[in-house]
Amino acid sequence: MNERHRLGLQSFDPLPAHTLAIDYNATLLTPTELPNAELKLAHWLESQSTWFAVIICQQPLTILYNPACSAARHQSNMMHEFGHVLLKHPMNELNTDTGVVIKNATHEREAAYLGACLQLPKRALEWAIQQGMCKEDICKHYTASEQMVQYRSRILRINLQ
Repeated sequence: MNERHRLGLQSFDPLPAHTLAIDYNATLLTPTELPNAELKLAHWLESQSTWFAVIICQQPLTILYNPACSAARHQSNMMHEFGHVLLKHPMNELNTDTGVVIKNATHEREAAYLGACLQLPKRALEWAIQQGMCKEDICKHYTASEQMVQYRSRILRINLQ
């Protein structure tokens, strides 16, 4: 993966989302860290399990994330958002009448796929198998959920132990 090599990592090395955030000079914020956010709204957002992360500004890159997510979910969410950045997707639109974010389904699929590749590239899974890692070890090593490891192994047709 080009991002790993650009950062001086091996193709099988874990790529923590915070490393990408630093490299892209991105600011990662929780709702309570949002400047001028109403505390009641911020706490409500943090209590919701229906959202994970969203780019709220492209220049400078600012990503709002839900701190209630597990480490593996957070990693996946951030990689999805960096997928949007790498693919140079425009920001989603907001319907000001309804308050609903209008997402481009194609862009969401592309970012999901690229995010999964960033988090767990083919070479990483191959290396993990060569090292004798089981699914749980792979999850821990790459801060990935079991669902992500299963998804990537299925897509790449790599048999796990």
